[in-house]
Amino acid sequence: MALPFPNTNTRSPPKEKIAEQGKTPRRVNSQLTQKGKSPMRRQLISWMWNLSLWIGSQKGVAMAFAERFEHHEAIGQVAAPVQEGEKGGEIIVELSGGLVKVQRPCASRDDVTEVSLDLGLTYEGMIKELKALESLSVGDMMWTIDPKQRVISTRWVVAAKNERIDGKETPIVRCRIVARDYSTGPSASQLGISSPTASGEALKLFLAAIGAEGFNILGLDVSTAFLFAWLGDEKVVVSMPEGCVRPGGEKLYLRLKKALYGLRSAALHWTRHLSGLLGKLFGLKPCPTEPCLFTGYFKNKRVFVLSYVDDLLLAGASTDDLYEMVELLRKELKLKVTADLAKDGKIHFLGREILRSEPGGDLKFGMDPGYMQDVLEEYKLENAKGLPTPPCLRDLLDKSLDEASLQVPLTPEAAARYRRALGKLSWLSATRGDLVYYISVLARGQSSPLEVHERAMRAVLRYLKTVVHYFQVFPRQRHSHMLLRAYVDASWGSERSVERRSISGGCLMLGKACIKSWARLQQSVALSSAESELYALVEGSREALGARCAVGHILGHEGEIVPHIYCDSEAAVNISKMEGLRKLRHIDIRACFIQTEVQAGAIKVFSVKGTENPADIFTKYGTEYQKHLDGLWAVHRKLWVVVKTMSNLSDHWAVEWPARCAYWKQTESFFERLSYPVYTSYVDGCAAGLLGNDGLPIAKRWRVMELQWPELFLTARLEGVRQRDGTSGKSRGTDQRYNGQYG
Repeated sequence: MALPFPNTNTRSPPKEKIAEQGKTPRRVNSQLTQKGKSPMRRQLISWMWNLSLWIGSQKGVAMAFAERFEHHEAIGQVAAPVQEGEKGGEIIVELSGGLVKVQRPCASRDDVTEVSLDLGLTYEGMIKELKALESLSVGDMMWTIDPKQRVISTRWVVAAKNERIDGKETPIVRCRIVARDYSTGPSASQLGISSPTASGEALKLFLAAIGAEGFNILGLDVSTAFLFAWLGDEKVVVSMPEGCVRPGGEKLYLRLKKALYGLRSAALHWTRHLSGLLGKLFGLKPCPTEPCLFTGYFKNKRVFVLSYVDDLLLAGASTDDLYEMVELLRKELKLKVTADLAKDGKIHFLGREILRSEPGGDLKFGMDPGYMQDVLEEYKLENAKGLPTPPCLRDLLDKSLDEASLQVPLTPEAAARYRRALGKLSWLSATRGDLVYYISVLARGQSSPLEVHERAMRAVLRYLKTVVHYFQVFPRQRHSHMLLRAYVDASWGSERSVERRSISGGCLMLGKACIKSWARLQQSVALSSAESELYALVEGSREALGARCAVGHILGHEGEIVPHIYCDSEAAVNISKMEGLRKLRHIDIRACFIQTEVQAGAIKVFSVKGTENPADIFTKYGTEYQKHLDGLWAVHRKLWVVVKTMSNLSDHWAVEWPARCAYWKQTESFFERLSYPVYTSYVDGCAAGLLGNDGLPIAKRWRVMELQWPELFLTARLEGVRQRDGTSGKSRGTDQRYNGQYG
């Protein structure tokens, strides 16, 4: 919100402020100003100050970048000796070779929460922002402008933050000068100034590569990132925000040399600046299809960088080398290390968590278990019993067509609540791809939700309570095993609620890591199951072909990658491999596309059994749901299950046997005789969501022995009982004699 400032012409605040506070603002005199109030005296001071600056520049007086920034940071902390409760005031600061009078606001509110903020901290934040603009040479001050020149207005944006100073969390108010560069003309993409950001697939490809190698990750944050990016030949003039004027009260303008927050092209200039910087310092190259994903070598060791505006992830084999790269970047940017995965075991990135329980172990990627808690409270389901199996929404939606009570529109309050829950579920699906089918179904009621959609949402939330602890796993694996595969499936005319249109579902796998999943309603009604499966096959081929460039970049492959597409429909597979259309003229475009790609060798299509196709969970509810889910997401909710053989899809099956069991002793000796490598990792029962009979988490730690051989089965053995942290309690069902899991 715009900050209210005192009226400088009458030297008194606005009338409403006088009525509210009953007094006029005091003027705060700084050491940088004279006590005299004569306009001529102030103009003389301004002229002498500019003259001294010009003389200094002629003598070549300049500071290094880091020294200048530290110098202005120090001034910003002490330049405004104000106290809480003072109203009004001003101070003179240097900006771009001129003087700027900064007025102290009469009131301040957080732009996000609308909470009143401390005036002293707000004023310090304003001074600090102006000093940052000066230290980075963001622009040149202007007093007059060409009447034909477009001038972009600016405003103050303020927000309350906490900053760690001397090891303590200290409250601050962050103030930013933001340009109001918006218009009703062409969009940013039409003008060619839209900025790329890292996609969900790029992030998962990054984690898959890091998890496979066991590399360490550093989280970095760039402060005032846009202010480092040069605008080049682009001519941009902005007016200074309210409260920033010349010493005589005249309006000020700034011709920008660097990007400013709010400019439509600012993010693009920052991306180009960062890309050039990483290339100049380390020789890193961006991916052609994912410009925010960088790979290369530093000291002959492979390193990776993923950027999302001003948040960076830096990964490599040597932690010392990573910190050396950080120091080189600090000479060009103002950044700080926010997390070290090897030391902290956790990194928060874009509201998600990246975890590793032991050095070099598997990566886990997910959301905080309490992410959906507020949604459950809104629906009053926080104490409800969770559903142990996924709900069948198809039957509920079809049933609603025959019951008028389920077709009643929701109230505006309930509809808003429904959309909030749907939005949070959509964000959660970035780490929980098993939910994409349910989100696809629930999204049909986003514009005009009905009572049936409300019931469907409640069913999904109750099921989510039982699997809220799931994390996607990016395991250690060899590069030779990291083949790009797509699994696709389709329903056929199974839902009356969508006029018998089918659903195409699928997932992309890089070795054992799932990098993307989808569930999409087909646009036309398929006349046969083969036709609907062909639509899904084409969709999976498109996704795989689109991802192969990024996969080759992240793995360092120079040649073309040939994705393998798996479908459980023999008819669709045969159509993709044959020549000619025969009786398929009504779907000739899709048929010709898939046939052309297969004949060109761009993709390979294979048939897979329906019971072994993990894409089945993206199109329907079935009896094999838990099996496919375990294959994709690796962490079992229940580890005590019957022995399962490993499929070619994933070898993360876990079976727990009592240590006293004779069969376990035979299996253990069998492992010892093997010449194949055996990898050991640990799974915590609490992280896997194990619950005892009393509903409390089971605090067991499991040792999981993994074999890198596709035909052997995997076993897990009880290693011991681990006490949980906190006061939430531990299940009594940790004792195998008590919980009755063994007959």
